[in-house]
Amino acid sequence: MAVLVPTRNAAGVANGILKTQTLNKAYFDLMTSAATPADQRWYPTPEFTNVENTRPDPKMWESDRQTTEFVTELARKFKARIGQESGTGATAPAMKKQIDAARCSDGVSVFLISAGRQILVKESADGLSLLPIEVDAASIYASLVFGTPDENQHILFSFNFSSKENDGGLKTIECSDVPDYDILSMRALVNICYELVNQSVTTLKLKLKSDFGSALNPYTADGLVVTDFVSSDSAATSKIYNATDDSDVTISSVVESPAGTYLLTFVAQDPGDVLVPYALKAGFDFTCMKNNPVDVA
Repeated sequence: MAVLVPTRNAAGVANGILKTQTLNKAYFDLMTSAATPADQRWYPTPEFTNVENTRPDPKMWESDRQTTEFVTELARKFKARIGQESGTGATAPAMKKQIDAARCSDGVSVFLISAGRQILVKESADGLSLLPIEVDAASIYASLVFGTPDENQHILFSFNFSSKENDGGLKTIECSDVPDYDILSMRALVNICYELVNQSVTTLKLKLKSDFGSALNPYTADGLVVTDFVSSDSAATSKIYNATDDSDVTISSVVESPAGTYLLTFVAQDPGDVLVPYALKAGFDFTCMKNNPVDVA
């Protein structure tokens, strides 16, 4: 599998793994759920099959004496298949959309993880950290391949390493360096938006859904309770933020019915006020919710 990582954080510091870091489930969970997605969050892909990781022959110059000289090394190219066994199928178009979005990043790098649980890295200039390998972001591409009588629907994922990267600088973190965690079990957060089912001055009924799943039955965020709904301003639990009044409103109750659909009840708000629904729960990213406020009506 691959783990896409912003090359640098907001302070311009390269994202990497400190050599003193204890590598366990808690650490990897922390990195895949980092609060600032564009700053330092890790984005693991599903597992791959049919991996091709090759570097084309270098450019060489041949003199009139028939001697040959090295000119330049060409960028390494990576290609792999994401099949239904890794969770594609009906979800493949949404997965393509997410992968292709990485092309718009300011800088993206990658940790590659082998079937033997080795992590391909490089060493930082100061020798204190192990860094992901820089990718040519513009080369990232996910091709949706529809099923045929002989092959299931799948995605072909490809990118080029940055031309600045040199194979001589690559190193590996061995499976034995992560003794208590299966690194291939790492999963990305599921992005959740909402569908406004209905509303009043005292209630919002929201269906929390992702782009994954079928068109009629999308994957939903199930099992949330009142404390999972938080203020998008202060992060206080059991609250919804009123952007018009710049205040948190207490949610008195949350009822889930059917699964993934929630009725939020609170004290009456003024018509025209803007409410910002938001939630926090392990395994999900609800950023899309707070980017889509609701006008009270």
